[in-house]
Amino acid sequence: MLAAGVMLALAWIAQIVVIFGVGYRGPALYDEQHFHLPTIRSFAEQLPAPDLSDYLVATSPGYHLVMAAVERALALPDQGLRLIGGQFAVLAVVLLAWWFGRRVAWWLAVALAVPIWISPYFFASSVLALPEGAAWLGVFVILMLALRPRVSASQLGLMGLVLVVLVAVRQIHLWAAATIWLVGWLGPNQNPEPDRLVPRFAELQIRKRIPPTVLSVAVTLPAFVLVAYFFRLWDGAVPPTFQTGGAANTIEGAAEHTGFNPATPALVFATFGAFGPFFALGLVGPIRRALAARESSRWLPILFGLVGLMLAVVPATGFDEAAGRWTGLWTVAGRLPTVADRSVLIAALAGIGGVVLGAMLLAVSSRDRLVLLGSLVAFTTAQSANHQSWGRYVNAFVLVVLAMMVALAVGRTQKVRWWVVLGPGVLGFFLLAGTAYRLLG
Repeated sequence: MLAAGVMLALAWIAQIVVIFGVGYRGPALYDEQHFHLPTIRSFAEQLPAPDLSDYLVATSPGYHLVMAAVERALALPDQGLRLIGGQFAVLAVVLLAWWFGRRVAWWLAVALAVPIWISPYFFASSVLALPEGAAWLGVFVILMLALRPRVSASQLGLMGLVLVVLVAVRQIHLWAAATIWLVGWLGPNQNPEPDRLVPRFAELQIRKRIPPTVLSVAVTLPAFVLVAYFFRLWDGAVPPTFQTGGAANTIEGAAEHTGFNPATPALVFATFGAFGPFFALGLVGPIRRALAARESSRWLPILFGLVGLMLAVVPATGFDEAAGRWTGLWTVAGRLPTVADRSVLIAALAGIGGVVLGAMLLAVSSRDRLVLLGSLVAFTTAQSANHQSWGRYVNAFVLVVLAMMVALAVGRTQKVRWWVVLGPGVLGFFLLAGTAYRLLG
């Protein structure tokens, strides 16, 4: 609880200082002022029957409807809506700190939570009226429930309920249904899964897995129904304004979101390459022990490294705004060499990210490894369905997966060295610099 209390104090102090003081600048503020706040106030005027068939946001309307009810009841200025809407992001990071704190010392739990909280776009959702904080709250809750030592039928039902709320806020997070299915397949107990890439058929015990798997699929059906309703209402995956041929190409700052982007998996692996080494530093001991215990384990980092490299060299990965490859790492890649429209930076980071991810997965239990890896595959697949491949969509997920792996691995050994904190601390400083630029720049 101490870690959660520390993060709550930090988040609330930062909210007051930023919302009522220095303010927040950059693309997130533009999005809030031109898309999210107008949508909230438009819904507030239309209550109790808002028009959901088209509006100025590319996500499902859950967050905006909640904030519209607040606006209708209290008629708040921008600062008031930011303060109330930002509590979703605060709750998300406080819950993470609490989850970390149940596995590791409170000071390490805070060190793991800070990089997630202070990363520019996650922090922005705590000080601006943006839906990202509410969406990440749902994602984090599902991951925390999925990684419980025992997942009962009632908890599967709770995960299904959270998924409905999640897709009401951001429809693309329907991918989290795969995490719930995976939990059902793994069964209710934290029994060790076969710790090899291809388990023997007899080890799978398929008959025992079928009932909880069927239940896990059943609890996700309401979320699919809700997303199907939005698809039918919009005649597509996003409101018509943001579809190909919609108004997005005529609205300043807007972007088309329909269409597959094959470069997104490379971005995800490259983000692991950028952030992962800071977290992997603290797991050198557990990783070495895992490699020593089973010689074949060395192939997992090598395999993941090759996959990351392949994902970065098969599709085009050079900076290209028209192709949805812009902002964040793509901007940095655009300033560095490319070969045949393949970014050298993205390829290098994706290869490093694969090695780091594969090595860190060795340090956690086989069941936790499957849950995190399955969630990562589902998340990356879903994000690839968006034409816009932006770091703002993937950074928080990558950071939380990395932090969870550290907490799970360290929690198994109960041996904490100073360098476990060093990596997240240094990364938090760098991310703070990016956030400070948006505060003061």
